[in-house]
Amino acid sequence: MLYEEVRREVLHTTLRLYEQDLIHLTSGNISLRASSEHVAITPSGIAYETMQPEDIVIIDLRGNVVDGHYKPSSETPMHTLILRERPDVNAVIHTHSTYALTFAVLGREIPLFCLEGLAIRGPVPVAEYACPSTEAIGRAALKALEGPPPVTGVLLRNHGALAIGADLKQAFGIAYRIETVARIYHLVLQIGEPIALTEEQIAEIYSVYKGEKAR
Repeated sequence: MLYEEVRREVLHTTLRLYEQDLIHLTSGNISLRASSEHVAITPSGIAYETMQPEDIVIIDLRGNVVDGHYKPSSETPMHTLILRERPDVNAVIHTHSTYALTFAVLGREIPLFCLEGLAIRGPVPVAEYACPSTEAIGRAALKALEGPPPVTGVLLRNHGALAIGADLKQAFGIAYRIETVARIYHLVLQIGEPIALTEEQIAEIYSVYKGEKAR
């Protein structure tokens, strides 16, 4: 079986997302760059609780199946476009998590108002609407990711959320934090409007964190 370890890593992350209720049934998809030419991606239509490492599909950067028994995710065009256009990105996670989807449906950006949002590097923007399962939605996501400011996660209009990372651990953290800030934002709106962090406050926080890491 090609890329056995990579397939196990994709499955492990998939099950973590499922356990955290960030993906449901067969909705949502995960991909990881397996080599300079190949990508491991979740299959289409397979329930997460029954998924096995061999079910993860190996494709090339144009979406052609290289190894696997199932069709790759229906969102393969989005994943492969992002991975082709962003060589710094090795992992892509698309979720249908409840609170993120709520704001994606509203077309409402989530402001940067707490530390959980710092990993996203700015407010969580909303990508322009594009048809699911097409390269167009990948292009819309790329445009939103580019900012300004450049961010690591976006809301897909009427669709869900998308997180990117240098690896699956980072992408998982972004996907988790998007849902966290979306949930907090929803709760805050029951009382009033959040007070967003200023650019000066954000710069100060980053400066303190960098100083801590340098010690």
